Amino acid sequence: MNRETNINTIKQLYADFGARNFKAVLDVLTDDIKWEPPLVPERPYNNLRTGKSEVEDWMKEMATDVTYTKEMPQAIYADNDVVIVKGFFAGMANTTGKSFESDFIHLWKFREDKICGYQAFWNTHGIVRYKKI
Repeated sequence: MNRETNINTIKQLYADFGARNFKAVLDVLTDDIKWEPPLVPERPYNNLRTGKSEVEDWMKEMATDVTYTKEMPQAIYADNDVVIVKGFFAGMANTTGKSFESDFIHLWKFREDKICGYQAFWNTHGIVRYKKI
């Protein structure tokens, strides 16, 4: 798979995620995907997930907990089988109504034409705080 194809896949993935088209997101993942958001003990669904069914569970759990109001990729870099996205997101806790925001870095790893790995970095302290305010 080439660099531009990988970038286009990631751009479409963000569009599908923003539209809550989780089926389309799952369609571009390998069956054995390794999904690794930052470990946040206060958000029990934020832990390592392996396989599409566990990623689907993560998306449902996350959607129950928060509503994203923005998820904006600001820069996308690609090299070989990895795409790196720097961006910004904002949202609201569904239970408290408190808002949150953070910059993020997402690493997406490809195998052939599918995403086989995801790793995320963001301000975990700022995100957790929204539940306590």
